Amino acid sequence: MEKAGKKLDIPKLILRKIIRPLYYKSRGWGSSLKYHEFIVNHEYESIETNTNVQKERLYRLIHHAVTNIPYYKQIAEGLGFSYTKETIFEDLKKLPVLTKEKIRKAGDDMMWPEYDGFLQKNSSGGSTGEAIKLWQDKRYLYEVWTEYSNSLGNFEFGERNISLWGSERDIIAGTESFKVRFFNKFFYRTKMLNTFRMSEEEMFEFVHEMNKFKPKAIIAYAQSAYELACFIEKKGLSIHSPRGIICSAGNLYPEMRMKIEAVFGTKAVNRYGSREVGNMATECECQEGLHLNIFGHYLEILNEKGEEVKDGEQGEIYVTLLTNYAMPLIRYQIGDMAVKTSRLCSCKRGWPLLESVTGRTVGVFKTKTGTLVDGIYFNFMFFGVDFIHRFQVIQEDYLKVSVNMVIPKKPSDEVWQRFCDDVRRRICLVLGDDCDIIFKIVSEIEPLASGKYMYTISKVK
Repeated sequence: MEKAGKKLDIPKLILRKIIRPLYYKSRGWGSSLKYHEFIVNHEYESIETNTNVQKERLYRLIHHAVTNIPYYKQIAEGLGFSYTKETIFEDLKKLPVLTKEKIRKAGDDMMWPEYDGFLQKNSSGGSTGEAIKLWQDKRYLYEVWTEYSNSLGNFEFGERNISLWGSERDIIAGTESFKVRFFNKFFYRTKMLNTFRMSEEEMFEFVHEMNKFKPKAIIAYAQSAYELACFIEKKGLSIHSPRGIICSAGNLYPEMRMKIEAVFGTKAVNRYGSREVGNMATECECQEGLHLNIFGHYLEILNEKGEEVKDGEQGEIYVTLLTNYAMPLIRYQIGDMAVKTSRLCSCKRGWPLLESVTGRTVGVFKTKTGTLVDGIYFNFMFFGVDFIHRFQVIQEDYLKVSVNMVIPKKPSDEVWQRFCDDVRRRICLVLGDDCDIIFKIVSEIEPLASGKYMYTISKVK
């Protein structure tokens, strides 16, 4: 395999030092760069120093929520909720956990009535396949961990990179927009390889593009990176070795990591995040756990009794998002499991660790011709569909798919038919026009005995 070169990267320097600052300034995005600088400046501060910053940010968010957000004002008044800056970590536990069902019921009461700034509409299927609608403000968009977490994976803005990612738009419309292609090529220096459909022919093309483009980093769905590594090994192909591979959107299990690293000749790091709350944790080069984004999030790992688990124990993740004031999420039950640790990483960075994240499991679907379809593709069909509270897509056979859904209140016949037609069309795009799709309304979708939720399952071997 061919190693990434170390010569001076002039385009990277021009993008970082000149083009991006000017572009961000013209768009009013300068605070994004300042926030990244803020994170970098705290990288090797002590855990205590950085935790104090987190404490201040948590206090400000809680004060804002119980003062300005109708949902939290009502809860605080009902509890007689009291809090101080020094005791905010303990005080937070007095508040009830927030579930997706509570968000639906609260509706506009989750929003800041006086906020009149920019809002981004988002939605989530979550790792449990349970959909909700969200609104995110400018602070959420600017105060992000992504560029810093990329650096933990040995990748910096302005360097050539391959995105082994899924593009539903590319499958449905046939191509990305001109604007997206322009910015990917000239601003982000990204080459997108769509893993929502991976035939043998397409995987040969992926390898060709990687060897030709010679990326410094690969950012990938964990499952897609693993499937491509298996293909490269099976076919005995030569592949360019980047400086690092950053995997997310699914668990990077040890056997998957070993295969990816052996084939690509570089380290693969794990990243954990979600559509609801962004990038929460990332491994560094030491691979001793995932560094927590404590300036953006406060995580609790709780057992079934709602108590904090001990070191080495698995519990459910409850996250308080510190960067969205328009629609705060406090003690939000995100639906994932994690193993807690108080260990510190040997890299000496000032961020605490998460031992591991579990409970995020995605199936890989397969067509008769051998084309692979990353299970995450099917999650996109349910984003923002209010009447579906949980879903599960099962490939029973090559051309037979069951779509199980928890629907407390079925919509009108017209809305239901339009939804079913849309899902059928999108599944047939990747599995074949003659695919038989069976819709089932169920009362509940149970997790596996391990506690993991499978929102996509393929029974095709």
